[in-house]
Amino acid sequence: MPSKYDALRQHLDDTPADDSVHVSVGEIDAMLGCLPPSAKSWMWWANMEGQTQANAWLGAGRRITEARLGEGVQ
Repeated sequence: MPSKYDALRQHLDDTPADDSVHVSVGEIDAMLGCLPPSAKSWMWWANMEGQTQANAWLGAGRRITEARLGEGVQ
């Protein structure tokens, strides 16, 4: 079943696995069309399996190591 977060997962899948990825919250917002208001909380960016948004990066073999909500995530 398609997910709102498929574009983010595709972006991560297209980046070599050994490369660190840094994207701004604005870039992710543009990729997805619109982030939900809950994305303003650091908990939204937690690496929690079962959370739809986290499945996008975890499914691509990535983990968020740092989230600077005013700047970006890594």
